[in-house]
Amino acid sequence: MPWRLLMACHVLYAGDAPLNEASLLQLLSLPALAICFRLLDTDKHFVSLSRRILYEELPVYDDDKPAQDQPPRMTAFERYRTYSPTREELMENRRRQKIQEKRLARKAIVDALEAQRVMKEQRRLELLKSGELPDVYVEEEEEENADEYLPPPGLLIPGFYSPPNDVAKSNGLAILFPKVPLYYVTPEPEFLPPHVLVMLEISKRYKAVEAITPYKQARAGDYDDDDDDDGGGGDDDDDDGGGDEH
Repeated sequence: MPWRLLMACHVLYAGDAPLNEASLLQLLSLPALAICFRLLDTDKHFVSLSRRILYEELPVYDDDKPAQDQPPRMTAFERYRTYSPTREELMENRRRQKIQEKRLARKAIVDALEAQRVMKEQRRLELLKSGELPDVYVEEEEEENADEYLPPPGLLIPGFYSPPNDVAKSNGLAILFPKVPLYYVTPEPEFLPPHVLVMLEISKRYKAVEAITPYKQARAGDYDDDDDDDGGGGDDDDDDGGGDEH
């Protein structure tokens, strides 16, 4: 599975977004914006609030505006959702978009030439004669790629997604905004292996050191009654046998 598809599935985990072919293709083929909101009023449940605003609430009718300026009476989810088109609809949309782009590009050229008409009148005429700026716009036919993958028509493509529960919200935050959960999640305590302390008479220290030498994690040392007073330890190499016996 491609990593982008895997990441999208992780972000939408435990959510209710439609994970169909069309929605995933739309999500992965274009740039997506992820927004992290912070609710200052901690008494309110953020997930329920955002879901109600985006999926349930209808826009308020403004009596001071005419009917044509009023927003449609539908939720934000219904307003921005789309459905996967058929191949014919897709090709028609692409053709219209390409025509619009060419018209805008041609208009930009004409406007630039018109602004410099006095200084570059001769150059503009040369462009017209050479055909680089034709007087009559000729539409080019969009070539259809038979091998291009298109999802089945009629599949729901949501315009946005808001996590429906705390699990989905936390999962999205951990992936898209990993620094945010660090302020609220208590790190696990450091695991320490079990320790064993064995105390022997000082006269047996050489045998003890010899016995624990094969074990790298073992440590040996002297303890003297004076350690509690001066903070120092005994000396393993004293000729007189070291500190007091314990």
